[in-house]
Amino acid sequence: MVDEGYWSGNLETYYSLDWDDFNNEFATRGSAMLMIGTWGFNVTATNFGESSDDWDWNPLPILNSQAGSAPNYQLATGGTMSINAASKNADGAAKVIDWILSDKARALKVTGSLGYGAWLLPLKYTDADFDPNIDPRQKRFLTEFAEASDSGNYGYTTWTFYPNDPGVHIWKDMEVVWAGDITPLEFMEESQRLWDKAREDDALVPVGKR
Repeated sequence: MVDEGYWSGNLETYYSLDWDDFNNEFATRGSAMLMIGTWGFNVTATNFGESSDDWDWNPLPILNSQAGSAPNYQLATGGTMSINAASKNADGAAKVIDWILSDKARALKVTGSLGYGAWLLPLKYTDADFDPNIDPRQKRFLTEFAEASDSGNYGYTTWTFYPNDPGVHIWKDMEVVWAGDITPLEFMEESQRLWDKAREDDALVPVGKR
């Protein structure tokens, strides 16, 4: 895909494009699609606001039979609400987190303040839960994300669940593979080495029970 120019035409262009560049290309027919998470909803809606074109989203298709029969949704958490291990009132902090997350209306109020593009919780939403002014495309994502997650049809992103060193390696050195400076086998061997070290150092990120 890289050699054929699917990533921004060529590697030189890929490396030089920034956030504004690739979002503008998508809105002005410079690219056929934009592979991005929900954080792209707001800028996409804004960029298409003065265009006669329209946009919509779709989950990436399944490209391997071992990955299941339907597209899955990623638990792509970019931040956490955490309790300090040294907290003198850990139970009180936990109650606050429970209070924030236990009510759909409260959770959606926070999500709505971020344009429904971040802080997305896969709760069991219905149409009646949403502000009537919400973009129907964003509402569709929230409801489908919740349904898929509830059925166990979800996966894990590298930036949320990978240990630090393997998490940097997988994106940084993949670009080195694309450039032809290392082989895929060399990439995988280094990835294995970093994972082995992370296990030895007890640096793995805990994954919640499915």
